Amino acid sequence: MTSNGAVSADKLEQLLKLCGNRGVPEAKAQKVVDQLDQSLNGRLDPSTKKRYLVSLMKICKAYCFVPTSHLILDADLQKLSDAPFKSEKQSNVWPGAYKGQETVSIKVLSRYTTDDEEGIKRRLCREAVIWKRMSHPNILPLIGITLSKELAVISPWMENENVLAYLKENHKANPVKLLEESVTGLQYLHGIGLVHGGLQGRHILVTDDGHACLANVGHASINRERGDSVFLSQMSMACDVGDGRYSPPEYFTDEYASMHSTKQGDIYSMGMTIYEVLTDKKPFPEYNSTSVVMPIIRGTRPSKPAFAISRGYTEGLWDLTIACWRQDPAERPTITNILGSLGNAALQWKSKIYTTAAIDDMDDQASA
Repeated sequence: MTSNGAVSADKLEQLLKLCGNRGVPEAKAQKVVDQLDQSLNGRLDPSTKKRYLVSLMKICKAYCFVPTSHLILDADLQKLSDAPFKSEKQSNVWPGAYKGQETVSIKVLSRYTTDDEEGIKRRLCREAVIWKRMSHPNILPLIGITLSKELAVISPWMENENVLAYLKENHKANPVKLLEESVTGLQYLHGIGLVHGGLQGRHILVTDDGHACLANVGHASINRERGDSVFLSQMSMACDVGDGRYSPPEYFTDEYASMHSTKQGDIYSMGMTIYEVLTDKKPFPEYNSTSVVMPIIRGTRPSKPAFAISRGYTEGLWDLTIACWRQDPAERPTITNILGSLGNAALQWKSKIYTTAAIDDMDDQASA
């Protein structure tokens, strides 16, 4: 320990070598993990904070456990229905109660073979470390995980579901503002060196007070910098794999085969998400999630819609989505540019430029 309570770099390196080979008794490794977790709650310089976080991930993955503060006891959880609320490819989602009070979402991961389950458990532990440390109003928080009877991810229950379902039921809601808030959450992720890697409309949830928050952030990967070989898996066990129709063309090339999600890839996917939210249509509905790959690589993009004026899909926002879809990642707009465009468009929508009568007229013209 240094004078300020931090673990020295040499000591940490020694611990990592021992823990990587499980050369430290599990009880001692758990104490090291809890100490690192507690230290991360204090004031640390960015390089030390990243070193601690990466160390925490490695040890948790090696031992298949998490800091004590991340773990939820089975006795503290109760499912509130006999059947899951939603079934996904890799999980079932149940409404639940935490400690008899807080309503939560219990995402139970699907059971595989014994060998598969070991790998799933390791990745879940590693990803929980990252997600638990996120703190932003536009990011869905992680309450914790369970590792005994079931492998499950516990997060707040969102009665409004995702942004697509919410807008179908709330016609006066400002869809552009919800997109702006989503991009604000994405900006936070990028700012702490993370990439989402799975953006689409169903991964944007809406809080009880009508604000957007990004879900499936357990899917996030640490942005790969030159010389930095430590990052989270692009494939997350805490969420279901993303649909290829939202992925940028470079993700399907040999050059990117050994790499992970990028910030520029998130920009492309956000463009597809803007299109989906403002048209209420999936990108490339004529293709399935597999057959869409070759058209995307060849440069095919969704057709210009008959603008859904009532949702604020203006010519300016169409130009923005086209920019997000550029084939060359380096030519896509920055997240600051996207926020500026969405912020201006959200204010226009809110200022009642689109009155009810005008909306009806414009929608009638668009459908004519």
